[in-house]
Amino acid sequence: MIIVLVFFCFFAGVLGGALIINCEKVIGYNTVIASTQEVSVTLKDYIRYLRSMFVMDTEMPVYSNNLKFQEAMIKELLLAMYFYENADDAAKKQAFQDAAADLAKRKNFMESESVGSFEQLLKEMKITQKEVLDSLAYQHIIKLTLKNKITEEMIKDRYINDLKADKDTYTIATVRSILIAMHPNGKEPRSEEETLRIAEEVYSRLKNGEDFAALAKLYTDEEELKESGGFLGEISIASWFPELKNTVSELEENEFSAPVKSSLGYFLFKVEEKNVKSLEEAENEIIEKISAEEYYRIINDELPEKINRFVIPVKYEGS
Repeated sequence: MIIVLVFFCFFAGVLGGALIINCEKVIGYNTVIASTQEVSVTLKDYIRYLRSMFVMDTEMPVYSNNLKFQEAMIKELLLAMYFYENADDAAKKQAFQDAAADLAKRKNFMESESVGSFEQLLKEMKITQKEVLDSLAYQHIIKLTLKNKITEEMIKDRYINDLKADKDTYTIATVRSILIAMHPNGKEPRSEEETLRIAEEVYSRLKNGEDFAALAKLYTDEEELKESGGFLGEISIASWFPELKNTVSELEENEFSAPVKSSLGYFLFKVEEKNVKSLEEAENEIIEKISAEEYYRIINDELPEKINRFVIPVKYEGS
């Protein structure tokens, strides 16, 4: 039986050397929608891949008719198929093992959170567990291929250069906070002057030796942190907003800050511990950074030059 789906295509000039087709027509399920000299993606391949991603993330269908999303997914699948064709047996075996682990986590999550039956989700998406596993293996073959290109020297150089650019790139701090908000939940709004006055009051009590956690329970407007005494846990300093990052960066262990103005009001921070990750501790993070950069370089610069056909499905009907 021939299954057809309605596609709305568009002309977007030239992608590498490939013509982007401008049309509105019904095409066959096995029609090639993207190809290079080495591999091709059919409509069937794409839909199966997309549905597999929907199974793993039920929020994803919201983006399924977005042009940029569709372009990114097709390119990802095209690259995955190319990497898979050129991978050795050991890499393929590892990719399927990693995919199986992802699938098991997804099943366990759905069961533990009572968000529905995994088997029912497969039926709704009109896809088999094996097809989901295959699609996940494609994702992992990308990760493995990119990771295998990264040398120890590349990791070491990246670590050194990152620290030169920002000394806090790999700094982890255990932090507590107190927020005096201008618009606290369930309370009357405060003027900036009143907000600062209260923050200065807290700061004065801290300087007089009072316990930060105890004052956080008494003063902070972050209700979810009251009981823990403003405990934020371990944070990566480099990931914070600049207005807060700079303050925490300058604090030594067991030091607290003066009030820091933010869009929410005034914060006070205390650093309980601070450590810089060693090269070994930062290795996985660095590998992820380099892999992501290489992925987007290939997707945006290298792959387009190899594509000879590319049709973006905006909307389809049928199955």
